[in-house]
Amino acid sequence: MMFKILILQAWYNLSDEALEKQIARDLMFRRFIDLSLSESR
Repeated sequence: MMFKILILQAWYNLSDEALEKQIARDLMFRRFIDLSLSESR
């Protein structure tokens, strides 16, 4: 999962904080890293 998170961070040029917020609200990001709606990081 961490590898996929780092890929998203590089693709979208996000800081750690921005990436965390994006994962919390964007379903595409959650699906890409295999994180369900009920799970938290």
